[in-house]
Amino acid sequence: WFRRAEGAVCGKMQHVSDDGCCPDQQALADLRCMQRNNPQPNEGAAWYLQCRKRLVNWVANVCTRFSLKPLTVHVAVQHMDRVLLVSQPEQQLKRFALAAIMLAAKMEESPDAVPIVSELQQVDPGFTSNDLQDMELKIMKALD
Repeated sequence: WFRRAEGAVCGKMQHVSDDGCCPDQQALADLRCMQRNNPQPNEGAAWYLQCRKRLVNWVANVCTRFSLKPLTVHVAVQHMDRVLLVSQPEQQLKRFALAAIMLAAKMEESPDAVPIVSELQQVDPGFTSNDLQDMELKIMKALD
């Protein structure tokens, strides 16, 4: 599902660093590390960087619609950045973003605040619960 770009791994990256810096600072440090190790981004990364602003706004709107925390938005965007800057998606980007939101919500939100699949299907119809779970698994594997 994802094709890994060579030479772009910076070890294990986490959404909050050991020194307690905020996720934005850690995401920036992670991106700088990736750039040092892979100064020529792959085709997918170049395309992603061109449409990133619209996608980040879309993710923020979806998270607002479901009353998710701002930290959930940041973590979801960081997941997308980390995966898409080193690999190319071969599936629909909005579904990938929804899976990133679900992973972030499961990490940062209380269990009752995590959106359910039927609610997400209103945002992007045409996928099943299994489709979303498969996408989440692929993201987790790509982040490892």
